[in-house]
Amino acid sequence: MRGLAVVCGLAAACVFAAVPARASANAGPSARHGGPVNLVATPAVKRALRASFLRGHPALRPAQVRGPLRGSVYYARYGPFEWALATFSVPRVGTTDQPEVFRRRLGGAWIDRGDTGGSLCGVPRAVVRLWGLDKVYGSPC
Repeated sequence: MRGLAVVCGLAAACVFAAVPARASANAGPSARHGGPVNLVATPAVKRALRASFLRGHPALRPAQVRGPLRGSVYYARYGPFEWALATFSVPRVGTTDQPEVFRRRLGGAWIDRGDTGGSLCGVPRAVVRLWGLDKVYGSPC
């Protein structure tokens, strides 16, 4: 189970922090029927997400960027893709509009699809439900 903390500041910007769950060795019935599967984000996955974030934000120096922040990574497989959310902190804006959405084909390179801006419209609803974020981010787009 994941625990979520929501921190809101001025200008109604909210930051969502998550305590990641451990994936089960038994993927369960949804995996056998093509449903999403929660995965554990290894240090290698987190490094790859960071590299993708930095490629997508070339104006930022790597030393300026913190993250992915501890407890902020969600990671799942759904169909031919792997999906991830991760929060990064950058100068002057911190974690505004985070987390960032990532996707890759199985075995491929991560692509940073941009920040959520408070909405997970680009992430399949089944994955959002698997992560328990449907209650946090509200109704489908």
